[in-house]
Amino acid sequence: MSALTRWLAAAIAALVAILLVDCAVATWREPRDDKLIKEFQQKTQADAALTPKFSAEQKRITDLHLARRNRDKTVAWVLIAAAVAFLVSSRRLVGRRGLPVAPAKDRNRARPRVLKPPSPLLKSPNRAKMRYRITDDCIGCTVCAQVCPKGAIAFRPYEKHVVDDAHCKPCDMCRRACQEDAVEIVSA
Repeated sequence: MSALTRWLAAAIAALVAILLVDCAVATWREPRDDKLIKEFQQKTQADAALTPKFSAEQKRITDLHLARRNRDKTVAWVLIAAAVAFLVSSRRLVGRRGLPVAPAKDRNRARPRVLKPPSPLLKSPNRAKMRYRITDDCIGCTVCAQVCPKGAIAFRPYEKHVVDDAHCKPCDMCRRACQEDAVEIVSA
């Protein structure tokens, strides 16, 4: 996930939190404000001298309601803009056509996700010279990239993967996890 996408996700979470807190405060305050206004109305009916004080208090409460409503509208629009930006920035991660679809040869085939046994070559003295190569049988399922402890295989869904020999420390996890048998050992 890119830094922009992470920043936008954090902004969305913060804006949602602001809206939730503001909604909770409004839910708590509005009944109290309504009760206060009713009390002032009853008092002004009994004593007309309280009318200016009642008017000032009613104006203050109305101004608070309007300010809260305007703040909520602003935060909601910023939230919508951040959500749109998040979707646009994360679209690059998923692809231009939306969510990736499994390749045709992979759709209807149920395969157990079982690791193959480790290669006996791992115990040989030439282990440091071992290299891995991904063949054209690769369907881009990203299993090899997910299990690689050194991050030597870039995570690129539905593209043929490539092993970066500079980062690869032969552990055989990519070959063992590949269900397409697309990873082979190449002796250097």
